Amino acid sequence: AYVYLCYGIHHLFNVVTHSRDIPHAILVRSVEPVKGIEDMLIRTGKEHLDRTLTKGPGNLSKALGIYTSDTGMLLTGKNIFLDLGFSPEEAKRLQQASRRQIDDTRRLKEQLMDELAGWIKQHGLKQSDAAGILMVSRPRVSDVVNKKSAKFTIDTLVELLSRVGKPVALTVGR
Repeated sequence: AYVYLCYGIHHLFNVVTHSRDIPHAILVRSVEPVKGIEDMLIRTGKEHLDRTLTKGPGNLSKALGIYTSDTGMLLTGKNIFLDLGFSPEEAKRLQQASRRQIDDTRRLKEQLMDELAGWIKQHGLKQSDAAGILMVSRPRVSDVVNKKSAKFTIDTLVELLSRVGKPVALTVGR
């Protein structure tokens, strides 16, 4: 977990989604409270449960008692959805859907990187020359060639392909 202070008042909770030293995280903006509601009401000073109890990242952290001191907390349960209080069946379904989406995204990024790497090879470019054409650093070109997909968004890869005259067309389904 990574928790930072916003405007000097709000503790914002993020789930780190990559390995150490690679700054990928998801800001948790809202949850539906199902357990510990009385404790959440006390922490927030609310008398009644309403839809704002955990709506918004600041309210969420306050209700759950999450502070910057919680940075580094390990969220390493077998299923984070189960840890968040979902029923075992729903947690399993959400975990499977998430894994499919992550795998699909990785495969799509790798296809786009293959196109870029192929273009570089086809034109006989050194990485430094390709970097100038792509308007990125040479290490970024190396990351493309070595398929370090976690370092790129799909949008970035599409933009790089556009810069070399290779527009991307999307086909959905089969």
